Amino acid sequence: MAASAIASATEFFDARRSRPVEWRKAQLEKLDGLLRDNAMVICKAVAKDLGRHDFTTLGGDVLIVLGEIANVLSNVETWAADEPVEAANGKAFVRKVPKGPALVIGAYNFPIQLTLSPVVAALSAGCSVVVKPSELTPTCAATIDALLSKLEGVYVVQGGPETTGALLDSPQWGHVFYVRVHFSWLPGARPPALTRMRARL
Repeated sequence: MAASAIASATEFFDARRSRPVEWRKAQLEKLDGLLRDNAMVICKAVAKDLGRHDFTTLGGDVLIVLGEIANVLSNVETWAADEPVEAANGKAFVRKVPKGPALVIGAYNFPIQLTLSPVVAALSAGCSVVVKPSELTPTCAATIDALLSKLEGVYVVQGGPETTGALLDSPQWGHVFYVRVHFSWLPGARPPALTRMRARL
């Protein structure tokens, strides 16, 4: 399963199908609609896996991702545009190109937001994406699979640590996303810390 997803994502990226800004916007608009149409399905999945109230899921997962999508849709054309630079002879510019297929490894504590936010980032950059949801939240993982299966260039792989290891062993990745958020509410404790693992480039 992992090998098949890696091959599909690599083929999609190498064919340059993910590069056009129009394609990026179309996938993000589709994801926006899927989140809006399935907000209560997502809430039920998070409640089943984590016992979390719908209000928390809507605010801490769904609305955050919708806000990120809106921000990208408003700015991606500017971000992706060539940047002119001064040159001694003639015209020169900086062209931004996608780095390669992206791998997203989901986290269990906010299984929707911490999985889909990196997907939004990867799609906005013009990358194909392989997503490995957390095996510790199986209902959410299945929901993520059902939603993302409707997008082009996005491939979901289910599994545990062995699957994650097999995915990380691939040299194909342009970027690897893994986010772990640690909340500590003890008096005098540090604020919530956000840690990003080093991408294997």
